[in-house]
Amino acid sequence: MTKTRYHLLLVAFVFFIISCNRPINVGNKKPEISERESIETKKILDYYIKHELKKDSIILSEIPYIYKSKSDFEDAFKHIGQTNLNLDSLLAKSQKDTTLWSEAIAPASRIITRNDIHKLSYPVMLSNYNKVLGDGFFTLSHLIFSDDFKYAIMYSEYNCGSRCGSGNLLIFKMIDEKWKLIKTYNQVVF
Repeated sequence: MTKTRYHLLLVAFVFFIISCNRPINVGNKKPEISERESIETKKILDYYIKHELKKDSIILSEIPYIYKSKSDFEDAFKHIGQTNLNLDSLLAKSQKDTTLWSEAIAPASRIITRNDIHKLSYPVMLSNYNKVLGDGFFTLSHLIFSDDFKYAIMYSEYNCGSRCGSGNLLIFKMIDEKWKLIKTYNQVVF
């Protein structure tokens, strides 16, 4: 009986040790985007920068724009006929996705870090604003795709100074295997 008890304790101890070696950060996982989303994001950003902005490259804030309410994109989903979506869950997903932009995701961009932006906000540094940023920089949201990847929605904000800039919600559509900007919503000038 003692040998059986000894073996059971040994097996339980081994299982305990193995279970302790599992990664703990299951709840802290970053939201993962699918490979298809990543590919389509690169295509849309390339199209947007080169054809809509008519630039070779842009300066892009590494911090993505975060949607603040579902009304930010509600009209856009109505326009594309996606009225059966749960906008609350899309908003929650968008607010959790704080993945920083990188040159791997947005190759036609020069990424400016939050530290660089913070340095430029001091009055002493404002004289260097145009030297460092040229015309200004962009803050883009992560793209939200329709279920069938025929439409994508992105918020674009342009900053050219402390009281200078604009923002708008963009709707892209896949036409003949290429992304095209079809509608602009919520034009804001500040």
